[in-house]
Amino acid sequence: MNLFTAVVETEADPTDPTCIVCRLIGSEFDQGQGVPVVFTTPYARTLGGGGMTAYPQRGDIVLVATADNDNSFFYMSTIVGVRRRDLREGYYNYPSDKELNELDPFKATISLKDNKQGILSFTDKANDKMMRSFVKLSSGMTNLTMNRQPGMEAFHVRMVNGETSLKMCGPGNLKDLEGPGSVKLQAEYNNTLNTQRGTVKIKAQSLAREIKITNYATFAPFSPLFGAKVPDIKNGDIDIESWHNTINLTTYGGSPLSNPVTTGIFLRAGITTVGTPNPLAAPTACIQLNSAGIVQIIAGVRGLDINSVGPIAMKSTTAITMHAPAIALNPPTPPVIQPVIPNVNAQAVAVQGAGGGN
Repeated sequence: MNLFTAVVETEADPTDPTCIVCRLIGSEFDQGQGVPVVFTTPYARTLGGGGMTAYPQRGDIVLVATADNDNSFFYMSTIVGVRRRDLREGYYNYPSDKELNELDPFKATISLKDNKQGILSFTDKANDKMMRSFVKLSSGMTNLTMNRQPGMEAFHVRMVNGETSLKMCGPGNLKDLEGPGSVKLQAEYNNTLNTQRGTVKIKAQSLAREIKITNYATFAPFSPLFGAKVPDIKNGDIDIESWHNTINLTTYGGSPLSNPVTTGIFLRAGITTVGTPNPLAAPTACIQLNSAGIVQIIAGVRGLDINSVGPIAMKSTTAITMHAPAIALNPPTPPVIQPVIPNVNAQAVAVQGAGGGN
C-alpha cells in the first residue's frame, strides 16, 4: 500500500458521485493534474451508492492510498494540520470554496454528503473582522440553517425559490430585520393556518404592543408594471367570516391599564393613512350594517351622535318609532359635535408610561 497527501479539486465527479478529483501534493503540485479518487465508506447499501459518507470540501488536504493489487486511488481520511509547512510537505487543511491558491485560513467545515445532494454541514469561520458559525442541512436548493453565532441566533428554513421560508430569531439577535425574538413566515403564494379540532389563537400579552393585520394588495390593471396579472376584485380586501356562529369584536375598559381616550371599536372607510377623510375615495367609501334580523345600536350615558355633511335618509316598510322625553328636530343653536378620533399612538404611550417601552 502507498499513501499520498492530496488537495481536493472537486467534491464529486459529475459522472460518478462516488468519486472525487484530487491533486497529489509534491514537487509538481502547481502543474499536477487531478486524479480520480474513489470514495470509501464503511457501509454501502447498493452497488454504486454509499451509506454514511463524509465528503471532503474543495481545498481540503486528504490522505489517499493505492492498494498493492490495485493502481486506483482511494480516499482514506481528511488531514487536519497543526502548523504551516512547505507546500511540498503539506499545509494547513482549511476547507475553501475559493481558488485553490487562495485558501481561506479562517474557515473550518465538516460536511456529510450522500450521492443525492443531501448535505449536513458544520461551519465555523472567524477572523478579526467577522465570525460565522452555523449548522446547515440541505437537499439541493431546499435547506435548513441553524445560526449559532452569538448575537445572531436564528433558525431558517428555505424552499427552492427562496420566497417560501420560515425564520425564527433568538432574543439576542439584534441585527435581524424582524427584530429579536421574532418569527417570520413567508410564502410566495398562500399562507394557511388551520386547526382540525381545536382553537386558533393569536395573542399579544400585557407587555406587547399591538396585533396588526394589513393588506397591501392593490386593485391593479392588467399591466406589465404590476406583473401583468388579471385584475382581481378581492385584491386589498380583508375578510373575517363565521359560517355558523357570531363574530365578536370586544374592547374592555375601566381598568387602570386601559386607554382613557380611545377605548372603543372604530370602523372607518375612505380615509388616508394618516386618518383624515380622503375626498377621492369618499364618494365610494361605505360602512354598511346588513342583517337578516335586527340591527341594534346601543350607547351609554354619553348618547349617540349621528353626523353627516349630506342628507340622512331613513326608510322603513313599517313605522319608524322614536321614544325620548324631548325630541328637538330644529334646535335654535346647532350643537357642536366633537368627533372622537382614535389616537394611533395612544397604546404605545401608555405602555411606555408603564415602564414597558418598545
